[in-house]
Amino acid sequence: MFIIKKYQTEDSRQWDDFILSSRNGTFLFLRQYMDYHSDRFCDFSIMIYDPKGKLIAVIPANKIEDVFYTHQGLTFGGIITQSGITTQVLLQIGESVNNFLKDLGLRTVVFKKIPYIYGKQPIDEEKYLLFRNHAKMIACNISTTIALQEEFVFHRSRKSAINKSKKQELVINKNISWKAFWDILEQNLKQKFGAKPVHSFEEITRLQSIFQNNIHLFTAERYGVCLGGIVIYESDMVAHAQYISVNEEGKDRCALDFILDYLINHEFKHKKYFDLGSSTEQNGQFLNESLIFQKEGFGGRGVCYETFEYDL
Repeated sequence: MFIIKKYQTEDSRQWDDFILSSRNGTFLFLRQYMDYHSDRFCDFSIMIYDPKGKLIAVIPANKIEDVFYTHQGLTFGGIITQSGITTQVLLQIGESVNNFLKDLGLRTVVFKKIPYIYGKQPIDEEKYLLFRNHAKMIACNISTTIALQEEFVFHRSRKSAINKSKKQELVINKNISWKAFWDILEQNLKQKFGAKPVHSFEEITRLQSIFQNNIHLFTAERYGVCLGGIVIYESDMVAHAQYISVNEEGKDRCALDFILDYLINHEFKHKKYFDLGSSTEQNGQFLNESLIFQKEGFGGRGVCYETFEYDL
């Protein structure tokens, strides 16, 4: 019924055009973003066409041996479709994709579902498809999200910190102090977790130069010195805090509260959602209670980033 093919480089323009007109795609699925880490992942993205040759769905994906992932290098993945898709057609697409993968010798699908906040319309047909495939949830990370067009209230502790921050002679800069911020981020991650950012400094600045309308850095500075900042990934529906980090002086001067107050109430107030990011580790098994308390203090509540697995 459907024609399914593996993505090839020459398909990049058609792929990107489809993502830009989709109901649940973001700039993360554009090829220039996906391909920045092509050396680390064996791309196995697929494209689905109807019998007349019209592209009706794409799946950003990679594979390792006989496992199909949607997509290990991205925060979430799934089946990208346009607004005319119906539940029945999505189920048919899922069945066809499963058969396609089985014929190629794959045995397992690991599926990162797209959170509903990124959809331009309801998009939980994917979850029904996973249920029909007897998928098991293997990860559930809870993020804190503010519905910006609904009423929300800052906790008194956040209001107090914001008031303090406004007396600290701080200023907000946008897309200026990338190196200073990245040094703070790397130092904090190394000290707290013995880890590094997902992106190197060279990768994030190269991506920002390509996606200038989507990737932004907002820093709090005092007398020209960067005290910390937030990297925002902006999509149609969501402003997502991808990286958050401040130094010790930034903590003392409540620089993070200063930035977030500005982003939530000014810079991105027109968005539907402001996502403060996950507060979990170990695929969701560990909840950082102090971190989520701080985030919920800005009026946000839970949105799950779920990963499922099923056998073909």
